[in-house]
Amino acid sequence: MRHVRFFALIALGLAASAAAAFVPAPAPWDGPLSCDAGQTAAVPAGPTRILVLGTFHLSQIKDRFDPAYLDSLLERLVAFHPSAIAVESLPGDYISSLEGQSQNSPLVQEVLAGFADKQRKLGHAAQARLQTDSFRAAAEAEKRLAGDPILNRSALVMWLLAAYNMPSAVLQWGFLPPAEKASQTDVPPETAAALDEALRQVNEVPALANRLAARLGLTRLYPVDDFEDLGAFGRIEAVLEKEYAGNPLLKAIAGSPVYSEDKRRLEAALTGRDLLPVYRALNSPAFARADIEAQWGVFLRTRFPGGEDRARLALWENRNLKIAARIQAVCSAYPGRNVLVIYGAAHKPFLENYLGRMMNTEIVRFDDLKSR
Repeated sequence: MRHVRFFALIALGLAASAAAAFVPAPAPWDGPLSCDAGQTAAVPAGPTRILVLGTFHLSQIKDRFDPAYLDSLLERLVAFHPSAIAVESLPGDYISSLEGQSQNSPLVQEVLAGFADKQRKLGHAAQARLQTDSFRAAAEAEKRLAGDPILNRSALVMWLLAAYNMPSAVLQWGFLPPAEKASQTDVPPETAAALDEALRQVNEVPALANRLAARLGLTRLYPVDDFEDLGAFGRIEAVLEKEYAGNPLLKAIAGSPVYSEDKRRLEAALTGRDLLPVYRALNSPAFARADIEAQWGVFLRTRFPGGEDRARLALWENRNLKIAARIQAVCSAYPGRNVLVIYGAAHKPFLENYLGRMMNTEIVRFDDLKSR
């Protein structure tokens, strides 16, 4: 899993002093909209409002986590009233595309193993049971979601799994009462056990996105993650690995003051049993500037002879542009409404910058959120 560990290392979040100009000034937000997906009301006037919620990975605190620590944050997100929630998970069509490329690419194989292993295992089992492929399963899942998901919800779960849309499958599985889970025959016992385990995971999707979707009556989550061009990344990977091991500028990233303060703030929030102060800090312009400077700006200062540092920066932007495009595709289904994006904080300023330049979008500031 060498590549996966390296991806995790470089995703700590890195542009130079000029980064202060990078973070866009979001337009003012005048409160929530009342429309949900699926309502027959007219499309609201005005742009689609996007809130990019920067988060740390909750798995870091899995041994100390209590769902109640997110209650204050959840109340503010409920008041925002998103009609759609996008999450940091690989979409089914992208997983299928990577599978088609994997035979001759060890890097693609390792990305699939590190970031889509569970989706693929459950997806392959569901495809075999339903005698389908991921593309036909996605079409069938869409048809069922557009109808009444309550009708044979357990069957819908299987179609979503077959389409590699595990976040939505887990959400739908969580809606089933225990008695119905026990009596249904669509989801085999081993798959049911895996879904129950996924619901218990300390992860941003079940701990935050699922809870919010359930509160708002949403029927799906939108996976929108993507990766750098893996062929291009493969050409610079060996140099990057060598430099990360020995370059003093790169080795110093983890000790940057912004991350030391992060650890102190998280510890205080855990003691206070409320993670809202952590999210306020992670979603502030000050954190965005410091994080960009520490993580990505360093690649403008390392001066690799072959330019691999500048290539790495370009590929990070490439990845975020692709994620932003997927989010914009979600927004196209919810014109004039509110869309929430839950993503690693390192991505937030890049996504806000790209999405804020669209013609019919408005970036919502986290500090403008109020509880109900």
